[in-house]
Formats: sequence, structure tokens, C-alpha cells
Amino acid sequence: MCTVDVLSSQGIQYTTCLNAKGRILTDCFMYKLNENHVLLEIPGATQETCPIIRHFKKYCVKVSVHFDNVSDLFKVYTSQSMNKPKNTLSFGPDPRNASLGYRFLVHKKDFGKEYSENNVYDDEIDLKKRRIKLGIMDGYDYNLEVDFAKGCYLGQESVTRIEHQGVVRSRTMSTQISKNNIEDRRIVLDSDSVAVKQRGVLMSHFGNTAFTLMNLNVARSNNLVLKCDHTIKFRPFIPEWWPENVKNSNSQEIN
Repeated sequence: MCTVDVLSSQGIQYTTCLNAKGRILTDCFMYKLNENHVLLEIPGATQETCPIIRHFKKYCVKVSVHFDNVSDLFKVYTSQSMNKPKNTLSFGPDPRNASLGYRFLVHKKDFGKEYSENNVYDDEIDLKKRRIKLGIMDGYDYNLEVDFAKGCYLGQESVTRIEHQGVVRSRTMSTQISKNNIEDRRIVLDSDSVAVKQRGVLMSHFGNTAFTLMNLNVARSNNLVLKCDHTIKFRPFIPEWWPENVKNSNSQEIN
């Protein structure tokens, strides 16, 4: 179901679950607790709602594999500190980027006074701010682990074809914006165009850094503006953590 080999995984992995067409259903963190149990941290999942379990059960072909929603039993927290409190079930650096700190998996019953007193817990807002500043978006292909030597998984054909033959025309780029406190999902325009065409969508932002889905052909434009206010300008940039070969290939579009 996932794009990595579950049985051979070690530590914490960041992966994704796909549908039959290769589109991402959800990204997730994988914690191998022992040889028989693997825990998936699914964003937005609760004890009452976890639709991905229905997806797993639909395509599961091994009767020996069982899926249970244990959202009421475990908790994951993040921290910039390496100090590991007792009773931690799994611990390791965030696999997306070391600058995001460390992730700790614990039983909810153990998540209490010790964690707050040691000041090790980052809330979701803190983590989101850090991600946006670093240009790290959830589900981003440069962060996801994909094992191309793994056996069959749902969506494998599409993923492999794109990896070896596909051409990326649009990408969610890190952008600097000239003004903060603006609404997400706003349209980005290219004022260089005679018809002032739509060139992207502001996905989310914090301060003057944003995630913008845009066409790479116009990523180097110096005249990307917000549709509702042409005085608000956008300038894409390449984060330092991007792979060197990717930075070199994309810099021609942006610089």
C-alpha cells in the first residue's frame, strides 16, 4: 500500500499511500515497533475518522494482515531537543529534513507532566511555521521515500513512468511575498503577460514565505502578483535542502 518496503524499514520513514492512478491519498510517517507491528501516523486521523483504513482493507490480499485505528492510544510529538523522555516507543530525526527536529512516539497515558516540564513539545502551529520557512511542504516529492526496487504496490506503474519518462510542468514552489497576512488559495498572476494570465495558486503561507503552485515556465518572472492586489509580488526561490541535481536543473527556470 505504501511506496516503501514495510518489512525492511528501520527507524522513522516518511512515505505516501497512493490510489490506483498513482495519485497521493495521504502522506504518512511509518514507525516499525517490532517485527509484527508497524504504526502509520496519518495526518488528520482521529479515533472516529480514518478513511484510509477502508482503502487498506479494500486492497489487502493477505488475510494475516490486520488494520486497527489506535488514534486513542498513541501520540506523536516533535522537538528540537534530542533528550528522549522515558517510555518513548520510537524516536528519531524527522525524515523530511533534519531542521524539523525530532519525532517521538509515546503512549497517550505517558504524555503528561514530564514532557511539559522538559519543554520538549512543539505544537502543530510551531511545526507548520518551521516547515514553511524551510520550504518543506507535506507530501512533497523531494521528501517522500519511494523504493523503486520494491515489489508491486498500488499506483506503482504511474510513479515509475513519471520517474523515468515524465516531464514536470508545474510544481509547488517556495516563494517570497512582499506582504504577509493575506488569505490562502488566492490566484497568482503574471503581469508580464498581455492577457495577465493565471500562473499559480497561493497554497499556504507564514509571514513572507509561501507555498505557491505554479507553472515552471514562468517561475523566473519578476512580475508575479496577487490577483486581488497587484502590489503584492511573488518571487520563487530554491531551498537549500533541495538535491543538487534538482537545484541545477531548476535554477535555469528560476534565475
